Amino acid sequence: MKKLLLIALSLFCLYSCVKKKAIKYDPDLVGTWVSIQDSTYYWFVVTPDGNGVFRSYENASNDKIISGPVKYSVFELKMWVGVTKFKVKEWLTGGMNGVDVFPTKEYGTLDNVIYPVDRRMIIKTPLSHSLKTLTFYRVRQ
Repeated sequence: MKKLLLIALSLFCLYSCVKKKAIKYDPDLVGTWVSIQDSTYYWFVVTPDGNGVFRSYENASNDKIISGPVKYSVFELKMWVGVTKFKVKEWLTGGMNGVDVFPTKEYGTLDNVIYPVDRRMIIKTPLSHSLKTLTFYRVRQ
């Protein structure tokens, strides 16, 4: 009985250590990611130092910004921007479904622009952003 308990405890500790190590910054996220849904524009900007900004813009009175360190959990398929958690549906795929350019607005000026894109990611936003499932495209670097 003691051996079984020790083995179970050892496996639990190993799992916890591996899981904690799996929550990390992913350099493949670096860049500007864009999305649009229901007249709301979304940007997810990740800098090489591991910090990021998630912004949604519908109009001047509905402009939400979340910022902080960006981390990703391989086991839980979740991504954090600061303390805000996003559920990841599809992670950094090269399968673009025929999309190679994406019309949206520029992050700073809100001017209309068409970006060439090279990666796709599908995430589910938190409750503060209406629990929407968004397809993001990374602007080609």
